[in-house]
Amino acid sequence: MPSRVPWRILSATTLTVALVAGGPWGAASAAEGGGRSIDSSAVAEASVPGTHLARSSLDLAFAPGGRWVHATNFAVAHSTCDGCRSVAASIQVVVVRGSDASVDAGNAALAFNEGCTSCESLADAHQVVLLVGPRTTLAGWVHQAEMRLRAELADLVASDLPLAELQVRIDALADRLQDAAQSALTEHGNSRASARADLAGPPAGPVP
Repeated sequence: MPSRVPWRILSATTLTVALVAGGPWGAASAAEGGGRSIDSSAVAEASVPGTHLARSSLDLAFAPGGRWVHATNFAVAHSTCDGCRSVAASIQVVVVRGSDASVDAGNAALAFNEGCTSCESLADAHQVVLLVGPRTTLAGWVHQAEMRLRAELADLVASDLPLAELQVRIDALADRLQDAAQSALTEHGNSRASARADLAGPPAGPVP
């Protein structure tokens, strides 16, 4: 079994009133001054009557070092047409290695209907930042779990589920991504994590 690494949640806010991926570990890019900027977003704007527009983002980012980390995550859903629906969901988990790093995290979601009848909007944003020690690594097998969960989220937001049920299932999927990240954390020099193809859990069941 892998060695479990101490961690703590720095930011885990969800607002209900999204992926820009730059590689295996998300849209993390080096920036001036020894820091990293990690940005995720999902924006859905429905403007054609009777349509259903869905956008999703799921990002597991690993910041292996640096003096600072700036992480932003947001979801926006906007409907302006009769009988239409917009759904946006953005889920971001950031693993920051090094207890001395300065972390600036921001998370927000906004959903609104404008000038329309029988229209719906749902925006759901989840952000978790895990601070781990300087000798911690993230096992490579978690990338497969991330890709599977990303595909599940895309199918989910495109479904015709009622908004209340849809939000519950998005929230559960966000928890699964966080569990995957925590399970993949291993301290250097201890036993390595074994491959777990089923880490993302069984499929969430048929989506209408």
